Amino acid sequence: MFGKKEKQAIARLPPQHQALLNDGALAVTQSKEQWAELFRSLATPHPDIHRHRLPPRLMDVVVPIVRVLSEDASATSGIGVRLDLRGHEAPGKVGPSRDLPTHGNITKLSEATAWDPWFVLEGFLKDGSHLELSIVDVVRTRKIRKRSASGKTKWKQKAKPAQRVSAKLTLDKGRGIAPPAPSPATSWLKVAAKPKGPRFVITAQGKYQIPPNPQAGWQVNTVLLVVAEVFRWAAPLTPDGEVGAPPPMAPGAGGVA
Repeated sequence: MFGKKEKQAIARLPPQHQALLNDGALAVTQSKEQWAELFRSLATPHPDIHRHRLPPRLMDVVVPIVRVLSEDASATSGIGVRLDLRGHEAPGKVGPSRDLPTHGNITKLSEATAWDPWFVLEGFLKDGSHLELSIVDVVRTRKIRKRSASGKTKWKQKAKPAQRVSAKLTLDKGRGIAPPAPSPATSWLKVAAKPKGPRFVITAQGKYQIPPNPQAGWQVNTVLLVVAEVFRWAAPLTPDGEVGAPPPMAPGAGGVA
């Protein structure tokens, strides 16, 4: 149990801050001003809180991404975020284990896959479009039992984490698409643009391995590359906010890139 002072200090925090400290999770829709207020609380030192720690991904990944995207958010609608920062081993995230064929001195080999959708965001933007973003960790864990020449048994566990990032942009009515020239920076993405009623929907999806020691800012930059790609496919707006004339589309453009 944590001390009385720590309990009282947590009780004085905003409800969203409390949820992140106590549960490592949050689901809320609020204005960009309310998000800024929460971020100020998260960044403020709280000397009486010792045992409760904010999840590292919150300040390193979530806060910078929400801040960047809130700059283009509509002033009349909120930004919805659903976070689950408990990690991929939390209850309900790990699937059933399955046995794999063994060989050599390996006497038992099993594998389980965890599906961890830890960040989901959606909101309307100033240009009338609707943005959805999700980050999912897919972690494949193998448990290995080996027997040495002396007959001793040793267990070993290996985890192979991958990540899937998806961005979906639903354009405002009347705004078309303008497929850009391919970019080497986003060659690992699959992009599609399709009509849905009077609107176009652009999606970008990517999957990649998580490096063991990523550089600072790697995660934020990777996610923002995905978001930027769906905007690259949207027809440009004029300075007064009107839809500009898109460049001519090549035959067959508008499908998967």
